[in-house]
Amino acid sequence: MNIINLRTTKIFFIIFTFVSFVGFSQTTFEKGYFINNLDQKIECLIENQGWKNNPDQFRYKITSDGDIKTGRLDNVKEFEIFNTSKYRRFKVQLDRSGDKLGALDYEGKIKLVTNTLFLKVLIEGEASLFQYKNSKFTRYFYSINESEAIQLDYKKYRPSDNGIQQNSHYKQQLWNTFKCDDITIKNIEKIDYTSKDLINFFITYNQCKNANFTNFNIKNTNKGSISLKIRPGYTLGSVSVEDNIENDFLIESRDVDFKNVGSFRIGVEMEFFLPFNKNKFSIVLEPTYQSLKSEERFAYLRLTNENRETTANIDYSSLELPLSIRYNLFLNKNTKLFFNGGFLFDIPFNSTIDYEEDFLNDFELENSGNIIFGAGLNYKRYSLEIRYGTNRDMTREDLMSINYNALSFIFGYRIF
Repeated sequence: MNIINLRTTKIFFIIFTFVSFVGFSQTTFEKGYFINNLDQKIECLIENQGWKNNPDQFRYKITSDGDIKTGRLDNVKEFEIFNTSKYRRFKVQLDRSGDKLGALDYEGKIKLVTNTLFLKVLIEGEASLFQYKNSKFTRYFYSINESEAIQLDYKKYRPSDNGIQQNSHYKQQLWNTFKCDDITIKNIEKIDYTSKDLINFFITYNQCKNANFTNFNIKNTNKGSISLKIRPGYTLGSVSVEDNIENDFLIESRDVDFKNVGSFRIGVEMEFFLPFNKNKFSIVLEPTYQSLKSEERFAYLRLTNENRETTANIDYSSLELPLSIRYNLFLNKNTKLFFNGGFLFDIPFNSTIDYEEDFLNDFELENSGNIIFGAGLNYKRYSLEIRYGTNRDMTREDLMSINYNALSFIFGYRIF
């Protein structure tokens, strides 16, 4: 079986390993502070992980070249990354019932247990709003004039197979606790148990009370976004045709290798950034047109005294549809490294392998797929990626295999 030569593969592996090492050795520390158990406010640099779920610890440095230390629930009361997020430690009564369909209780009773947590600050003022989120559920808490944090009670449950019901006690809590002329029972009845609705309610209440407050949700807006790139490139591809018949008497063979054939490709990349972890993760779809042509001489007839040669031609063009998960590692405002892996589905257009000798059957190349992975560098609107595609078999014939793999060098220009 022919594949891209070993030297090329080794070069790619070395480059990928080096870029990965450099990339993952980088971390993003941003200006912030924390308050310890002695009520000392310590300004520092905090590693911004763009937490999707509430953390129970964080890493920080006192200076940019200082040692990395860890702040934990047992020694930190509060920490903030300026203009990004703020967390405060509370001892709370928390209902840990799952919100997802497979984890719902059969009864709607709120079951409170004591937990010490870092709560994310959404609104801070006379009336403050906090959030706690993990992989199983999301809960919201309130505090009046810096008092204890109290859970806003909400629970989905399934008493039978007939459907899902809700315990929406939080609406009664809001009505009983937050009295103001601008708030009516009709307003509260419309409030869903979401950050958007609850943030709007706490803003309304603080404004109604003429109280100063801070909306941390504005500072921490992290919506998903989309980018579009034009992606031309150059590919080194290899195609190996191999008989799978084990027959010592077989002397006619269609085995042929088209080694390291260069070709150009053009693609359009759509990258969908996921709305958490500071856009570090994204889903990438890149429809790509590629075309490859080559001619190869090979020995098709092996006799005792001589080998007879003929010519094979490949004419291969296709639409590739790679779908990948990408990790973006931001080095600074303008530069990032990225690493991606995924699956590529290939649709050939009238693509064939033709033999000069009439008695050697030609092939028509068929739909196929393979695993791909790559690494690259993005600077402002420009990017460069090295991508390796594993073998894909482009025939469904049981007695033959036509394997293709490729190493691609891809330039990108971001339109938006």
